[in-house]
Amino acid sequence: MIGRLGALAIAVALTACTHETASEQTMAEATSETETKPVELGPWTTRSAEGGGSAVFAGDRTIAVGRGHAVIWQGDQRVASVAAGAASPGRARVFGEHVVWGPNVLALDTHTIELRAAAVPEPMPMNLGAVAQAYAWSGEGAWLARSTSGSKSDGEVTLHRGSTGERVASLHRSSGHVPEAIWLGSGWLVFGLDRPQVVDLEGKPIATIELAGVTFSRFEASRDERWLIAVDLNRAIGLIDTKDWTLVDRWVGPWADASIAPSGHAVVGLELGGTLRVARASAAGLEELETITTIERANTVQLSDDAIAVVGGGELHQAALRVR
Repeated sequence: MIGRLGALAIAVALTACTHETASEQTMAEATSETETKPVELGPWTTRSAEGGGSAVFAGDRTIAVGRGHAVIWQGDQRVASVAAGAASPGRARVFGEHVVWGPNVLALDTHTIELRAAAVPEPMPMNLGAVAQAYAWSGEGAWLARSTSGSKSDGEVTLHRGSTGERVASLHRSSGHVPEAIWLGSGWLVFGLDRPQVVDLEGKPIATIELAGVTFSRFEASRDERWLIAVDLNRAIGLIDTKDWTLVDRWVGPWADASIAPSGHAVVGLELGGTLRVARASAAGLEELETITTIERANTVQLSDDAIAVVGGGELHQAALRVR
C-alpha cells in the first residue's frame, strides 16, 4: 500500500515538473521571438495637428510645426500653441530646450518665441524682393541657412548667425533652380540641385553626391552626422556616407518623405499614398524590414530613436517604434 502511494506521488510530481518545463519553454520561445523581432510598433495616438505640417520630438514632448505656428504636446496633454514670428518654410530641429524652425527659436520651458529678424527677407512691393523657400539650422543652433528666390533676383543660399540672424556669407547663387531642400551640418551644407551639392560654411565646394534627382524634397542626417538621407520626390531615398560623400544605397519607391533615426540605425520612408516602410541602415546599405502601416493623407514623417510621428490631413499620428 505504501509503495503504491509513493509511486503515485512520484508520478504526480513528475507530471507537474513536465508541465512546468513545457510552460517555461513556451515563455522562453515567446520571449525569444519578441527579442528577435526586427520592428516593434506600439499603438497609434491621433490628435489634431492644428495646421502643422511636420513634427519633432523633444524628450516626452512632441511639437507640431507649421509655417505660422507651433503646438506643443507633453504626453497626452496639449500644453501650448505659439505663433511664429515670420513665415517658416523648412523642417524644425531641437537642441536643448529649444525648437528652431524658420527664423524662430521656441523656448520649450517658457513657450515663447524669439525671432531672428535679420534672417527674414526684406519685404518689397510688386514681388520684387526675395522670398524664403527653406530654412535649416545646425544641430547646436549656432548657424542658420536660408534659401531664397525672387522674380527680379537670383536664387541664393545664405548663412546666418543662429544667435542674431545676421548674414555671414553667400553659400550658393543661381539664376536657375532654387534649392528647396537644405540641411546644415556642423561644418557643411547640402542642398538639392540635379545632384546634391555639399559646400563648407564659406561656400567652398566639398563634394557632388552622385544621386541624380528631379525634385529633392528633404535631407536629414543622423546625430553624429555620419549618415545622410536624400529624398528624391516620388523616385528614391538615397543613403549617403558623409565620410567620403558616397552614395551607399538607393531605395526606390513613390516617396513623399523619409526620416532617419538620430542613431542612424533605421530609416522610415513615407509613400505618396501614406504607406510607411521601415529599413535598417548600415554601411551595407538599406535593408527593408517591413511595411508597418498606411495613414491616409500623410505628408511627413519624423523618427526619434524610439518613436515615430506622422503628420497630414490636419492630424498628428504618433506611436512607439523600435527597430533592432
